[in-house]
Order: sequence, then structure tokens, then C-alpha cells
Amino acid sequence: MKTVDIFGSNQLPEVNKTRTACRGFIVKDGKILICHELVDRQFFSPGGGIEKDETLEACCIREVCEETGVIVKVQKPIVTVNEYYEDWKYITHYFICEAVGEAEIHLTTEEADRGLVPEWVDLDFIRDLWSRHDEFKREETRGSYLREYTALCEYFEVIK
Repeated sequence: MKTVDIFGSNQLPEVNKTRTACRGFIVKDGKILICHELVDRQFFSPGGGIEKDETLEACCIREVCEETGVIVKVQKPIVTVNEYYEDWKYITHYFICEAVGEAEIHLTTEEADRGLVPEWVDLDFIRDLWSRHDEFKREETRGSYLREYTALCEYFEVIK
């Protein structure tokens, strides 16, 4: 699996903290399953942090299901994106997944407060939005959209 590094403008010389996460791309009929945060009007691929003794694939399956209610089967790894902001290193593993069932959504309090809802959106819409990552003033949005766009570009390379 390919690895891509992204360095934030606020990166410090030393990494003191690390967070590992997994995200899934579920695409069907030209649409991709995303998480839409209604409060901040942001769009992200479903996923989140790995738990103790959890495999990367199990983390992806669990997080996609919790946030979207879609049960997935991991098909293939796409890319690992390492992001460096302040004294943090964020490691995000992306996977191509297939929807195989449905379950209840189980959001964290923070996700519910942000108004997180799953949506199927047109691939061209999300590719265009994420490609404009430099237009966003908020560092968190800019960085997240750059990460998402980087992974989406790798997705298109993998499925060729």
C-alpha cells in the first residue's frame, strides 16, 4: 500500500503524539458514501480511530458501520496518509469497501453534536469539493480535505 505524507504549516520539529485511524470508500452507481457534518457543513469519508488490539480492517468495518449504518466488507487497501500538524502525527489508512448489509447507526456524542449524517453523493461533486482544499481558511477543514482528496486520487488509480 502506498504512503503519502502531508506536512501542515503549523508542524513542530518533534512528534509527541500519534493517532491511527481507518476510513472506507464505498462507491456504488457513481455515488460515494460520505459523512456530512451539518453544523460545519463538511464532508468526510466514514471512519475513525483504531481501538486497542483491533486490526486495521476491523477498525474500518466498525467505524463505517457506527457512522453510517452500512455493514461493509473490506476489499482492498488504497493508501496510508501521514499528516503532521503541531506535535501530532495522524496516520489514516484508506480502504475500498463493499456494502453488504445494514445496521443501526451509533454516533458518539461529539458526532451527534456536529450533526453527522450519512449521505450518498455524486463522486464528481465530492472530488470537486475536496480538490479545492486550499480555498478553505480553517486549517482543520483544509487539511482534512487535502487528506480526503489525496486518498480519493489514489482510489481512482487503484480502480483503473
